[in-house]
Amino acid sequence: MGVLPHLSRGRRGPAPTLAMHTIFNYVLQLLYTGCQWKALPNRMNAKGRPEIHYTRIYRALRRWEADGYIDRIFFRLGAQASSGRATGSHRHPR
Repeated sequence: MGVLPHLSRGRRGPAPTLAMHTIFNYVLQLLYTGCQWKALPNRMNAKGRPEIHYTRIYRALRRWEADGYIDRIFFRLGAQASSGRATGSHRHPR
């Protein structure tokens, strides 16, 4: 199951300069580390500036939550994990 088909780009403003999977990876990094938005580690672009501002990541997450995409993604991942169909799920010998 791919995540990208479930994410919306938004209806207003300039087109994102980063790929949607990169923005989603920043969201996952934030959820994994539990850091504050301003403390989110950010790569630098060729000009030495941050690749993306944390508010753009925040707005993308809020839009995906409002549209129900986040719930659908994690519901499907949970269903796949419980059935053993999740990618990378391995049974370890005891």
